[in-house]
Amino acid sequence: MQDVIQIAEAFTFEDPDGNGKDDTYGIALNKDLPINAFLLGYHGYLETWIKDASGQVVNGTIQPEVKEGLRELQNLYQKGVLDPEFGVKDFAKMMEDVNAGKSGMFFLPQWAPFQVSSMIKKDQNVDWLPYPVQSIDDQPAKTQNHLSLGGIFAVRKGYEHPEALIKLLNFQAEKMFGESAEKERADYLNGLTGLGFHNATVSNLPANKNVKAQDEVEQALKTGDVSGLGLEAKLFYDDIMDYRNGNLDKWHMERIFGPESSQGVIKYYRDNDLIVMNEFIYAPTRTMNTKQATLDKLRAETFLKIIYGNLSIDEFDNFVANWKKLGGDQITQEVNEVINANK
Repeated sequence: MQDVIQIAEAFTFEDPDGNGKDDTYGIALNKDLPINAFLLGYHGYLETWIKDASGQVVNGTIQPEVKEGLRELQNLYQKGVLDPEFGVKDFAKMMEDVNAGKSGMFFLPQWAPFQVSSMIKKDQNVDWLPYPVQSIDDQPAKTQNHLSLGGIFAVRKGYEHPEALIKLLNFQAEKMFGESAEKERADYLNGLTGLGFHNATVSNLPANKNVKAQDEVEQALKTGDVSGLGLEAKLFYDDIMDYRNGNLDKWHMERIFGPESSQGVIKYYRDNDLIVMNEFIYAPTRTMNTKQATLDKLRAETFLKIIYGNLSIDEFDNFVANWKKLGGDQITQEVNEVINANK
């Protein structure tokens, strides 16, 4: 992480665009504070329910590791490494600045290459590469999966054919990802996303499907043998070959599914057991439904003021106390009750 900070400072102070002005910034941010990945370098896990040393499930947002990450962000802001106006810019404006060559790095999910693909078409000297989060100490930095319940398929009580739901799911899974998947039937895919059938009544996705596709693509690129490519992977492979043959519109596919890609970074996390899973994967608790919005607002306002330097870093401790008092303690109790009841 020390190297990342040094590189961010170089992007800021060493005139990377050669225009003789200090008008570039090391790290792009916006008012929604996409700082989760930065905090991972300090082993802080925002909005993820994790186990503490005693085995109790606690919220990562209020842990001291987050405070240390915020301390460095405050320091970077004071140095000028962060855009001084990031707190009033939305995501679109942040990416507009990035695409104008005003930022050297940013933290986004695996689809990030989509956001900067236009730069490649304007200037082929430009390139972007995805990297795993780096660690501030001798412990490896991990990524987080803070998702909980994503959705439910329900069948009403007394329905005459409840098995129809499972049959539909099995049909979709087999046609898309099973042994008899029709590899030439690209029309099964939903546009560019590969998320399932057109107008599917129900659908589901296998775990790690994108990482699997990336692995298949990488092997095919090495060997030239495309026989092992699944339905989606074949489309991704074709797009990458299209880019390598000169179609810059497909550059982002190289950086999402190629050898040096965001999916390759995710594979690195998975294969090295560097993913912190959310311990709470259930429906929201009673107090979450009534208090979570208040806690989210408190966090956003406090963290922004700390980074700006309007509040001392030690105000993080007051934030933790207020978070607990305004419903956080009650939510934590409910979370542990639900988890214990489902063991």
